Amino acid sequence: MASRPAPGTRPMTVEEFLRFDARQRWRHEFVDGYPYALAGASGGHNRIAGNIFATLWQRAGDGPCRVYQEAMKLRVRSDVYYPDVMVVCDPGGDDERMAHAPCLLAEVLSPATERTDRSQKLSVYRGIASLQAYLIVSREARHVRRHWRDAAGEWQREELFDVGEIPLPCPAPGGVLTLDAIYRGIAFPAPGRVRRVREGEPAGAG
Repeated sequence: MASRPAPGTRPMTVEEFLRFDARQRWRHEFVDGYPYALAGASGGHNRIAGNIFATLWQRAGDGPCRVYQEAMKLRVRSDVYYPDVMVVCDPGGDDERMAHAPCLLAEVLSPATERTDRSQKLSVYRGIASLQAYLIVSREARHVRRHWRDAAGEWQREELFDVGEIPLPCPAPGGVLTLDAIYRGIAFPAPGRVRRVREGEPAGAG
């Protein structure tokens, strides 16, 4: 999400925003009553998001879950977002215009969105009752920050660097998403280690 509302816009309702967004050349997210234009993504960003989508889409198969990449809106209360990748398994969790009850969300960081993805969106996404995991994926290094709900419903955090597997709560049980799959076709330094960080512990600890 951009840091400032789209030029020339005023406070809107969700329905007004949907009509506005349908007329625009560029996609917009909708937060606190204002539309925010989304910057264009780099080739690397698109490749990483595409790798995640392809893995999840293949896992979904003919099952009940739907996997979306970029073009599907997500409504969270009165706000509207465009996650890079989204999995929805609730039969009533989406409609023709937007999703409402995702199981998994993934955002690929870019300079324009990093601060929002790590803070504002993290707070909003963790408030979604259906959400089981939120992946924040670096574009600059083989690094994924995984936020997930444990068996007690509490949010936990894990940092993966260079190599590792991410358990998937959906679209099919028992699946994993590897860093090799996420970064396929992206050149980075040789693999090193996996590091796990407990909830509330600084990311640089350990």
